Amino acid sequence: MAPITIGGERLVSVKEFGEWTGKSEGSVHWMIHTKKAPPSALIGGRRMFKESDCARWLEHQFEAEEQKVSA
Repeated sequence: MAPITIGGERLVSVKEFGEWTGKSEGSVHWMIHTKKAPPSALIGGRRMFKESDCARWLEHQFEAEEQKVSA
């Protein structure tokens, strides 16, 4: 399947985001429900993330962890 893009930016599925984070699709859906995931939208009936939002979210997770270690 060809990547889905919007405005030149690649969109990431719940499954792919789960693979990146080691989470099941159900866990990712729970993260979305509890507002602990990057922003997402329903695109053609599928929940999708912008790749840049995922990258920022992942970077933030590392920054938060670094702050814990240095505290």
